[in-house]
Amino acid sequence: MPFRIEDFTNFIILVIFAVIVVIVAIVIVTVRRRVMRENFFRELDNARERAKSFVEALLVTEKA
Repeated sequence: MPFRIEDFTNFIILVIFAVIVVIVAIVIVTVRRRVMRENFFRELDNARERAKSFVEALLVTEKA
């Protein structure tokens, strides 16, 4: 079975395409994780502020 240059070229193109797909997937996952992390900590800060205002409201009504 002879080795043809077309097969080699197709293989190289397939490898290049696969590498590009893997790089794009890694970038998408990284960006998504970063956004999710930012949203998590933003919600955590919001929850902390809501809890703090709720506790302060309870303390004010308790004193009255």
